[in-house]
Amino acid sequence: MRTPTTRRNFLSLTTSAAASTWAGVSLFAAGASAAPSPNETINLGIIGCGHRSRELLPCFSAPGSRVVAVCDVNFKRLAEVRELAGGERVRAYHDYRQLLANKDVDAVLIATNVHWHVLCTIHACQAGKDVY
Repeated sequence: MRTPTTRRNFLSLTTSAAASTWAGVSLFAAGASAAPSPNETINLGIIGCGHRSRELLPCFSAPGSRVVAVCDVNFKRLAEVRELAGGERVRAYHDYRQLLANKDVDAVLIATNVHWHVLCTIHACQAGKDVY
């Protein structure tokens, strides 16, 4: 004997079916691509090549980000951090404004002396860069 379907039962059943289908598709899509695409990779520029930038450099070697430019007025520190960040494929600058003009840079790590942070941050924001 079949029980009659009420409006309440019908809505409950169809809502549950729709929600489970949507959740299944969402879970499948979330695991579909474990590696970020090149379009999702954040190209990072580092302003200041002292102790702080060296400490944070390993954090930016994770999938989804890469260092593409470094900047410092000290030639020795600039060369050392450039080598740690990837060598010849990383652009080197002595003026942070030139780094900010680079269209390949999406975000910047400002690791300068404290009294330079504000000016570098303002210029980075004006250049449309995300700032860390």
